[in-house]
Amino acid sequence: MSPTPKPLHPAARAHNLHDQESPTLTEYKEAIMHTPKGDPDLPAHLQNLATYFGERYQKLGHLQDLENALDNFRAAADLLPAGHPDLSSCLHDMALSLSDRFLRLGNIADLEEALKNNHAAVNLAAADDPDRDRYLQSLGACLRDRYKRFGHLDDLEAALKYKKAAVRLAKSGDPELPGRLQNLAVSFSDRYSRFGQIEDLDAALENYQAALARIPRNHPELPGYLQSVGFCLTDRYHRLGDLTDLEAAVARKKEAVKLTRRGHPFLPERLHSLAAAYIDRYRRLGDPADIYAALNNCAGAVASTPTGHPAQSKYLKNLAIGLRDLHQRFRAQADIDMAIQRIEEAIQATPPNDPDLGDSLHCLALCHRARYMDTRKAEDLQSAMESFTSAVERTSEGHPGLVTRLHGLSVALRYRYEMLGDVSELEMARKTNERAISLTPPDHPDLAVRIHDLVACLICRYQKFGDPGDMKSALSNCRKSFNMTTSQPMVAWGAALKWAAFAQEQNEPAACLEAYTSAFRLLPQILWVGNPLSAQQFATRTINIVRATSQIVCTCIDLSDLPLAVELLEQGLATTFQQMLQLKTNSDGLPPKDANRLEYLSSQLYSGMSDNPKALATEREELLNIIRKRPGLEYFLLPKPYAQLRQVASEGPVVILNAHQDHCDAIILIDPTANPVHVALPGVTLTELEQQRSLLADLIRGRDIRARGPESTRLDVHREGARSTEEWFGDMLNWLWSRVVSCIYAALDSRGKQSGRLWWCPIGAFVGIPLHAAAPSDKFIQSYTSTLGGLLDARLKKYEIRGRPTVGIVGVTHIGPNREAQLPAVPQEIAKIVSIFGPRQVQKLVDDKATVEAVKVQLQTCAWIHLACHGHQDDQDPPKSHLKLYGGDLELGTILRMALTSQFVFLSACQTAMGGMGDARMANEAFHLAGGFVAAGFRGAIGTMWSIMDEDGPGVAESVYTHLFADGATLKVTDAAKALQLATRKMRDERVGYERWVPFIHIGI
Repeated sequence: MSPTPKPLHPAARAHNLHDQESPTLTEYKEAIMHTPKGDPDLPAHLQNLATYFGERYQKLGHLQDLENALDNFRAAADLLPAGHPDLSSCLHDMALSLSDRFLRLGNIADLEEALKNNHAAVNLAAADDPDRDRYLQSLGACLRDRYKRFGHLDDLEAALKYKKAAVRLAKSGDPELPGRLQNLAVSFSDRYSRFGQIEDLDAALENYQAALARIPRNHPELPGYLQSVGFCLTDRYHRLGDLTDLEAAVARKKEAVKLTRRGHPFLPERLHSLAAAYIDRYRRLGDPADIYAALNNCAGAVASTPTGHPAQSKYLKNLAIGLRDLHQRFRAQADIDMAIQRIEEAIQATPPNDPDLGDSLHCLALCHRARYMDTRKAEDLQSAMESFTSAVERTSEGHPGLVTRLHGLSVALRYRYEMLGDVSELEMARKTNERAISLTPPDHPDLAVRIHDLVACLICRYQKFGDPGDMKSALSNCRKSFNMTTSQPMVAWGAALKWAAFAQEQNEPAACLEAYTSAFRLLPQILWVGNPLSAQQFATRTINIVRATSQIVCTCIDLSDLPLAVELLEQGLATTFQQMLQLKTNSDGLPPKDANRLEYLSSQLYSGMSDNPKALATEREELLNIIRKRPGLEYFLLPKPYAQLRQVASEGPVVILNAHQDHCDAIILIDPTANPVHVALPGVTLTELEQQRSLLADLIRGRDIRARGPESTRLDVHREGARSTEEWFGDMLNWLWSRVVSCIYAALDSRGKQSGRLWWCPIGAFVGIPLHAAAPSDKFIQSYTSTLGGLLDARLKKYEIRGRPTVGIVGVTHIGPNREAQLPAVPQEIAKIVSIFGPRQVQKLVDDKATVEAVKVQLQTCAWIHLACHGHQDDQDPPKSHLKLYGGDLELGTILRMALTSQFVFLSACQTAMGGMGDARMANEAFHLAGGFVAAGFRGAIGTMWSIMDEDGPGVAESVYTHLFADGATLKVTDAAKALQLATRKMRDERVGYERWVPFIHIGI
């Protein structure tokens, strides 16, 4: 017979189920079997067995264990007479298990019985009962559960009262104190969620952090404490908009999930909470990795939750939110359809009187509204209206969710006005929006969005009635929205552009320029260096920097402020490259400590190898703010002023070309001492330029000249149909000369500039147009630059060559097994280069030696690089543009992360300087391979706007390098443009087709 185990104190709820010295389940059962009825120890044995089952349920989640626990607690309570000292503890522990069953099954009767037992436990306990704080804590927790179920304010206040009392009774070293603090924090969070008072949020975070600080790092409940701190930090981010809070929240929640074993009953909740934080960060920074991480965690929460679980509706709603955001990013109809399906499932699983139902209805309305924006179907907008209205009607005055739901309803009303023209709905939209604004705290980050949408209502009313007061109010609100310190950068950008447009319409030029200048100061925040390239590219498309830059330049020209036009356009050109170039800045002149730290942070960000780039970027921003407070460093790493940018013309004129719907223009920087020159281009319109770009793109695709290849794969100039190709090119170049280039040359000629170097800096619709080919070949030596600052920096780079530089050559005739493309002329091209420089000065990587890793090493060790291979421009995802090497591709994104200090690269590959042709919103980014090499550190490059014929590679390479290395002269990167001019002039003299010589261009110094 097993020995009868000694009765355990009812508070012993944390014994180790796997400890072989602990009483076993069999021993507990035998103790009960061998204890006669009426024995005073029997209730204690029953409590011990109940506690065992309750603990096993907590670890394994088996519902039968919970049922067994309750059966034994009830049996024990029935045996204890009134006034027995153990009755309060037995009722309390039974209440805990009833609460567990309520949380599992959602049966209200369990919750009410738990409350009854908790009240009884508190009332029965003596004032000096050492367990009184536990009873108070459990009563507070149970009241909180009822508050979450029904939303009664009395329950919330009572929960806070009892939890505060429990904390006061706990001793400083009490191992239960962290739990008390945590549970008190939960109720402060609840009250903050109800009333939105920042004091409650601060109190919650203070108690959460105090609890976390007291919990041992090896404590099994550590994940729960981490989760709670993360949750509260998320709330504070929503309230104040501080990205630091959001990053800390993600970190805490990730750690909580990492420390939670698979199958743990709290894992779904932690996955759900982490998903919500990822969604927040995606909305703030736009990194698609965050939305995918959110969806994975949402799906994990749903999959690990039993059907019918009370929390299932919450997890389904979060999944719907993530799917809606995914749809907003990629516009796949299936994503928004699935989002609607999931949120409808969530609503069906939510009891009619659940206080969270209003939030789910609001989510459903947002999903229908998102689908309406794609389909423009009236039924989607009607469904959105009905759900928004239901959500608002279910929300009491004072509820913090009311303002969000009112705002959503106002936007839907405005959309319906735009569809049906009912002025009463426009007025209702305006009034509803104004009510939402009045309920929003002045420092809330969403206030700017609500003001922004009020502006849309005012503009609709102005367009309908023509009341100048509406326009004036719209202008005032735009300025107000922009100037809010808690406004998110994307929202502030939109407000600033509207502010500028309204100021221009109201004939307020000073306000217009103030708005544009303010908008462009936001670009470093919108295109944050802590984000991956893909997120920066998405932001570039979303805010349409190309259109904004063209508008700003046009406005500055109208106001005759050309220096400001130059300053602002520079901020809108190749924004991603400029952000990366900042990470390679010279830290000379800084205190050594700051210089070393800045160089470390910048190099880590530039390499893209850090596990936490966002934290590095935040620290770097804080360091830069400190540096800029020092005398003489106020403008460190800020946009260059015109006084510096004008130096770009020291080696020859720089021609900036801007296309706008109002007018097209050129701004010429003649030399560093002269004022910029404005050249109007009345003979060309934005529409015509876009047509020419479209024609060129169609020509490239239709004539199969996007990929380098032998002549046999092309349409020969003597074949049927080829003549029309020549005519198209001829007509385009004649049009360019007569409408654009001749005007520029005339302006230069009138100012004594007839020859020498000239750089084209096209913007928007001018990007991708072969300006260089429209000019006479005997005038200027022409190059391109994507930014003015980049050209300045390239000239300032110090590169010391000891002895004769090594020329690195990469030649790929075929790119490996099961990979297409043959380039039979590459060996001839390599042979010609080797014959010019001599074998000792050349480092060759040919065919199977030209792997990605080998080429990366060569890029870092050779001063001059020649690449004879296939290339590909990816218009949809420009960082994925690549060189096709043996067995793999060298992507543009990889090149950009390399710290290169070489001189010159000749990209004798296809599509290496063709950027912006696929997506007009990316035109200014110069996101092509040649531009990427220059941004990564090369001072100059020769690339191709489209592919070349395979047989042209050897001839052009021979002409270029023969000129550069004439009589064994020292290679000068500044001579490369002249060398290319001679090579293409030779092709023109030989009367080869336009498609063969036009694509070659020079970029850089």
